[in-house]
Amino acid sequence: MARAPETRGWGTRVPELIATGNDAGGASPSLRPRAPCRPFPGGAPSKTGMTAGRGLRGRSSGVHGTVTGSCLDEPRCLADDFGACDAPHVSRSRSSPHAVSMPPTRLLVFAALLTVRAVDLFGSPGLAAQERSPEVVATQLAAVYGKQLEQTAYIPALPLIAKLRLSQLTGRPEPADEVGRMLEPFLRGERDPVPKSGSEQAGHLIFAAMADRCAGEDRGRWIALCRQAADQIFAPDGTPLPLMPFHNEMSDAVFMAGPILAATGRLTGERRYFDAAALHLQSMRQLCLRPDGLYRHSPQCDAAWGRGNGFPALGLALALTDWPLDHPARPELIEHLRHHLRALLRHQDADTGCWRQVIDEPSSYLEYSCTCMIGFAIQRGIGEGWLEASQFRPAADAAWRAVEGRTSPAGLLVNVCTGTGKQKTLEDYLTRPAIQGRDDRGGAMGLLFAVERLAADVREQGGR
Repeated sequence: MARAPETRGWGTRVPELIATGNDAGGASPSLRPRAPCRPFPGGAPSKTGMTAGRGLRGRSSGVHGTVTGSCLDEPRCLADDFGACDAPHVSRSRSSPHAVSMPPTRLLVFAALLTVRAVDLFGSPGLAAQERSPEVVATQLAAVYGKQLEQTAYIPALPLIAKLRLSQLTGRPEPADEVGRMLEPFLRGERDPVPKSGSEQAGHLIFAAMADRCAGEDRGRWIALCRQAADQIFAPDGTPLPLMPFHNEMSDAVFMAGPILAATGRLTGERRYFDAAALHLQSMRQLCLRPDGLYRHSPQCDAAWGRGNGFPALGLALALTDWPLDHPARPELIEHLRHHLRALLRHQDADTGCWRQVIDEPSSYLEYSCTCMIGFAIQRGIGEGWLEASQFRPAADAAWRAVEGRTSPAGLLVNVCTGTGKQKTLEDYLTRPAIQGRDDRGGAMGLLFAVERLAADVREQGGR
């Protein structure tokens, strides 16, 4: 695991800050300023709907500082006042060793953090510090996310898949019944979506999950919907294309195409889907896999974006779950998953268990969604026997603690990178906004990971 210098940063302190509160008398001693400081001119910004361009742990060329005048007593490093600054300080002014320019987005989000109370995110002070089981977290997230399928895309579809599995694991029918009601128009043929993007191809995974629960004509209908996505990889003469359409040269396409091809192959028994998936996955490695085992997001920039590595990890884990034992590509795919996850282990934050917005950039913020995706892949790999538990379980456990501590009972989340297409520079990835609060993408990934952890608990207990 990676350990940043001095090991404490804004992102690593977020759960503690939220859990303890910060109104009068509510802040932890370790989080109180060392000296009285008069308010920011004009007051602190609103705490609602916060989005920070640099996350809850900022970045300014690795240096923290203040805007002169933000504190009426003296210019100093705000993050350091709260024991939360792990970046080196350099002198840019004779009047103060800490008079370094702070980006406005960082100042705004830090000031906003000072106004957030525990009750705002977690319902009651200290609740975030109480460890919750995967079943509890999954149930809480399921109450918030997966409430509609207006577009057959991966973000609304994944929580529905997780809810079906949550019902199976807990014996509670309500989550699956809710999903079934939402999908009735698809079953009746009133909605017959044909994917127009990679996201919509991956969204068709919900139909594979429904096919597994059905028989007869209903099962046939769900499989037909799966084919509408999977068949897009074939040329008119039936030969597989080297890459699934809509791949956009982005590592996301490992997830967008691989699992739906494998699921359709399993449901139909047709080997051609696995052959096509193997070719697609090989082509994606040629485009995006770096020599160090991490994925660049696209050939346009070598940056190892967080979700740009989460998508390949999650996608390959899901595809391998459906892969035939006797298919010649299977051993190579398992070895590739191991290689990728070993590379990721080197960059897991040692203090928090998170991965970062840019995996190998220590100054980038700790990011929620990629931590869920990588954590899921590791947990699935352990459960399926692809990964050695002795090597990988500590990483899965640390990732779960990170996600659980950054997920409120109301489904509010910390540091979810906003939607991101391929960027031109490393700096473009470093400055992508981090969403605080409710986020459908983050909620989908959190719910998926929580249910995977629940499945591991059920296996260890010998089933229910």
